[in-house]
Amino acid sequence: MNIEYYWFSWFAFILLAFFIPSQIPKKQAIMAFVLLSMINYSIIAESSEYLMWSLGFHITFGVYFWAEPKPVFNHLWLIIVVFLSTLLQLFIIVNPVWIIFPGAWIILVAVIFLIQLCVPSLASQIGLWILMNAGGAIAAYFVAQSLAIEFMMNYSFAHTTIIQGVFLLFVFYLMERVKHAMKISKRKVLLKKRMMAPMNK
Repeated sequence: MNIEYYWFSWFAFILLAFFIPSQIPKKQAIMAFVLLSMINYSIIAESSEYLMWSLGFHITFGVYFWAEPKPVFNHLWLIIVVFLSTLLQLFIIVNPVWIIFPGAWIILVAVIFLIQLCVPSLASQIGLWILMNAGGAIAAYFVAQSLAIEFMMNYSFAHTTIIQGVFLLFVFYLMERVKHAMKISKRKVLLKKRMMAPMNK
């Protein structure tokens, strides 16, 4: 059992349930995804049948979260990140030692930061992150099959990476809300000072 996965899952759920406002689109679906992901993880079995079922689960939610009105140009991000994820996962298949690369967390945070910069909606950000990982895994699976390369996904690593990304997206979202609230507070203070200035003369 991967304790790290459940820590990130529960922290993500707590942030979503108590700190992220209910007005954001698809909040209930995001909560369902986090909870179902924990159930999904708990029944992991090392088999190719489970691999495709698990990836199908993630793809379904990923498409649902991503399917929001947005400029056509934004869909290029999806194609680009899935392609890059496919290359990365093929590289890891050939060189699995890179899974324990010490700088992996820095890379993860940088990727999540770029996603939240380029995609405005939280639901779409989550959808992009899920599709990037699950879509990349499916593409890598079929490429590996066509090249007769043995494909064995590290389930624990894959699921943990997805939930870590979702957790970081929540953290970045809350940081943006705090910055926005501080800006509004500063504007109110400045406006109050301007209104009080004529009275003090």
